[in-house]
Amino acid sequence: MSLMLVNGSVVETNQPKLRVEFFEDAKKIGIGKFESATFIKVRAPGVRDYVSRLATENDIQEYPAEYALFVEGDTLEEGTPLSQLPGYKKAFALELAAMGIESCEDLAERSEAPEDYLAQMYAQACMFVKLKEIDDA
Repeated sequence: MSLMLVNGSVVETNQPKLRVEFFEDAKKIGIGKFESATFIKVRAPGVRDYVSRLATENDIQEYPAEYALFVEGDTLEEGTPLSQLPGYKKAFALELAAMGIESCEDLAERSEAPEDYLAQMYAQACMFVKLKEIDDA
């Protein structure tokens, strides 16, 4: 469950927390003319597709923490890196990142392994998260 801003009010929602990233890119302003502009990339966890567009003032107000990280030059890191899993392979991590899965917790949130050959990493992530919850209790 996450919180969402709707018409100026904070409401609870069952929608997963969106992955939001601000970045700088070139915007075409004429034939052969470009200028730097701030863009936003939005995607749901576990989904390969994303929306990328020019960032608006509303985006900056809606995602202030992510925008602050962009201004500081950092990226948002949440959860435990996939490299902590036994049998970690960088190729699998890159493939999972393309699906929006960037941590053990992201992978464990899935209802099943994203691909058959990733089933072992999925099972390990689920076990890792359960053990972490027990340790934290």
